[in-house]
Amino acid sequence: MPTAILALGVMLSAFLLGLIFGGPYIRLLRRFGIGQNIRREGPSRDFAKQGIPTMGGALFIIVVAILWAFVWFLLPQTERDSYIPQTIVPVGALVGVGALGAIDDFVNVKYGFGIRGRHKLVWQTIVAIAAAIYIQKHFAVNGIFVPLVGEWVVGAVVFGVIAVIAIVG
Repeated sequence: MPTAILALGVMLSAFLLGLIFGGPYIRLLRRFGIGQNIRREGPSRDFAKQGIPTMGGALFIIVVAILWAFVWFLLPQTERDSYIPQTIVPVGALVGVGALGAIDDFVNVKYGFGIRGRHKLVWQTIVAIAAAIYIQKHFAVNGIFVPLVGEWVVGAVVFGVIAVIAIVG
């Protein structure tokens, strides 16, 4: 199966699964009372958000993980060995940062406050460093591609810094 067709099929499947399971998932979150807590000292316009279901990102992470495994299952045996190294970083980063979001939402629902921004940034940076190291070591990437200029060889350390900045944003 050509890669482009497979990629389009996965994207369409993710969209459709999000549409199909989005409504029931939100109703499930509401039934269990998993909604945002707004602090009293916050702006009054934020009070409208009180009780809005949170942890919605878990649906997307689950859909991506299921489709990732499904694609692996569909691939011919000869292509499976290269599939995991090429896709584990984005899926792993998604799961790592998604776990942070889930913990933050859970703490917010349970105790009424979330994780501080600086602590989230530390976790995101740890995930990004792990991803950058994996990319650099596994694929021996030492350069970046600059549109209209071409590839610049910057070395492993500079590539790692650029990758971390790109991942954390």
